[in-house]
Amino acid sequence: MILGRDVVDARLCNPMTAVARGAAITAAEIDGLIPDTTISVATSRDLGLSFEAGGRRGFATLIPRYSTLPARGTRSAMPATRGAAKVVLEIVEGDGQRPADDERTFPLARLELRVPQPHSDPSSNVFDVDYHYDRSGILKVHAKARHSGTVILDEELDCFGPASTPIAQGLDRELERLLKRIEEPAVRDVAHSKEPTEGPVDPMLFPEAEESSNSPSLVVDGRGIMTAGRTAASPRPPSLSLLGSALKAIRHRYPDRRVVAVLRTDIVDAVEYDEQHYLDQAVAEGLIVTAPSASPQEVLSMAQQLDAVVVSMDDLTRFRTPYPWVTGSGRFVKPARVEWNWVFV
Repeated sequence: MILGRDVVDARLCNPMTAVARGAAITAAEIDGLIPDTTISVATSRDLGLSFEAGGRRGFATLIPRYSTLPARGTRSAMPATRGAAKVVLEIVEGDGQRPADDERTFPLARLELRVPQPHSDPSSNVFDVDYHYDRSGILKVHAKARHSGTVILDEELDCFGPASTPIAQGLDRELERLLKRIEEPAVRDVAHSKEPTEGPVDPMLFPEAEESSNSPSLVVDGRGIMTAGRTAASPRPPSLSLLGSALKAIRHRYPDRRVVAVLRTDIVDAVEYDEQHYLDQAVAEGLIVTAPSASPQEVLSMAQQLDAVVVSMDDLTRFRTPYPWVTGSGRFVKPARVEWNWVFV
């Protein structure tokens, strides 16, 4: 959105170019290089609460879309019945005109407020809850008991914003196709070069896949693996060879699991030309799924749908509020590259 007007069609302005230019302009404004200019950041989606609504989940908007940061919304809450020990707040982000269980709605957090006097009348256990986006877009939730003023909750959520959108429709179609697979085909295995080099070898080092569609799943966040060892200033493109070697090690460690890697489309586009046909083949075989952003939250959302182990070089346990299962035993595995070998921690 520009100056409070309608959204610009992507055909008129490439989204990635717009992001880069916006970041540059914002940095210049922060450094004082653009006098008499104020740049405001706005929320990209409605923030709200999910509630039961006749078989579906309703969406109660707290902070509407396009609110200028910092932004604040308040709402009271109280137990539904006498004797309730807690009040649950299901915070979501999406389109407030759609149900909260719509595929475009992303669950941010499920917070619980302890009821101070469970056996008292619900009206004596009212909470005043404040939802506050700071200028950086960090969402903070503060709740206190209205009658006593006691602070019940004061929490900061770090899983929100444009990167926290639900899985895109394209990813949903890929996931549906993956789930319908009867048997996962293998890509031709090749002899691994013993020399410490990333190429030129067949980058898709998949062993034979014998598991069926009923095998438990494992989702790999390929973004960090393909750029392992690179810095922001590195001229080297993302390496499909690195991903191939990591997937081979993962399959060796988890031979009974159905492995699928998730890649962001800009990473896919940056792969070198001589590796592109291997990538296309892996995508066609369902071994790699591509998504517009493939943020950590989307990877976790996909793993949650598949009830899968998730492998990522990012610390995904920081998203334990909306995805508490990620801290469970064996559900999250972090790979590391040590002397040209992959280890798992």
